[in-house]
Formats: sequence, structure tokens, C-alpha cells
Amino acid sequence: LKRLSQGPLEPDQLRPIEIASRQHQCLFQPMAQAVLAFDENIRAREQAQEELDAIQLTLLQEQHLLRERVKEQQCLYQIFALTEDTSQPFEQQLQQVVKVIPDGWQYPQSATVRIELEGSCYCSAAFAETPWMQTAEVLSEHGELVRICVVYTEDQPFLTEEQNLLQAAAQRLMDVSARRRAIQLAREQETMLRTMFSQTTDAIVLADPETAEIIDFNDT
Repeated sequence: LKRLSQGPLEPDQLRPIEIASRQHQCLFQPMAQAVLAFDENIRAREQAQEELDAIQLTLLQEQHLLRERVKEQQCLYQIFALTEDTSQPFEQQLQQVVKVIPDGWQYPQSATVRIELEGSCYCSAAFAETPWMQTAEVLSEHGELVRICVVYTEDQPFLTEEQNLLQAAAQRLMDVSARRRAIQLAREQETMLRTMFSQTTDAIVLADPETAEIIDFNDT
């Protein structure tokens, strides 16, 4: 019994007790049966504890993964929010994006970022390439390239979900760049038309070639 207080018995310790528990004429049969029952109870409790520990470990892992998914979604939301206002300088927005990207990674304290867009680079203050890099890039039909690189300053693993996040961030920056370019082109065309209207003495009418609807005309 004193040995049982330390845990289940070893097979060589159980063997003589099992023999005694089956001998009806043995004075120690009741005690042997009690010891076997006690040993079985200890084993059952230990197995239950192992199963509970495994469940708790799985739960902790799932909670960690859930926190990482929340971080990634929050990071992407911040990137969208920071780049939504096209009236603000894009360069400033990109530098802000550089600052928030590490928050979406598993080890933000070790992460630095570089964004490359239209030949310009926007980097974390301590950015330097290391062997632990994760990169995503998007190439537009016009040949414009957006590349984002997340670098760990020490050996840390990257997640597949982080790669997906980085790709989504690169696509967002490409979309915003294209939208800004379209807005700028529309402004330039409007300025050109207004200049043309103001400097000519001829009547000018702009019409939609498909619907023949009049879009604009001068006052001449």
C-alpha cells in the first residue's frame, strides 16, 4: 500500500499479488484483491489526467491560433483604413502601413517591414534583410510592381496565414495605387478640357459616342 501511494505498481510487483488474489485458501486474498482494485483505480485516474492534459493543450493551441487570426484581421483592417483617404499623401500612408504590419505577425517584436512601390522603398527604421524573410508581390497589367517583405531579426517561423495576409496587403496597395492613378488622370483630363474650353472661340460639344448624350460644352 505504501508503494501504491507513489503510483501504479510495476508488472513484476503486480504478478505475485495477482496470484494471491486468485488463491481462495490464501489469507492474503482479500488484501491482494484490494491492492489490485486500488492499483486499477490509480491507473484510471492517471489516464483520465493525461486525457485532460491533452484536451487542455489542444484548447491552448486553438486559443493561440484564434488570437493570431484576430490579429491578422485587425492588421488588414488597419491597412485598408489607413489607405482609404485618397486626398492624403500616399507616401505618408505607406509609411504608416509599414508600422502596423508587424502587429499582424506572430512575433511582432522581431519583425521589420519593407514596401516597394513604383521604384520607391518604405522601410522600418531597423530594416535589414536576414535569412528569415516572407515576401509577397503583385504585378499590374501596366508593369507596376508592389512588393512587401516582412523580415524577422531572429530565427522564427512564418505562418501560411501570414503569407495570405501579406498577399492581401500587397493587393490592397496595388488597388489603391491604381485608384489614385485613375483619379489623377481624370483630374488632368478635366484640367485639359477646361483649359481648351477657356482658350478657344469655337463651339465645342463633348458627347458620349455610344449614347450621343451631351457631356459638356463651352459657352461660345
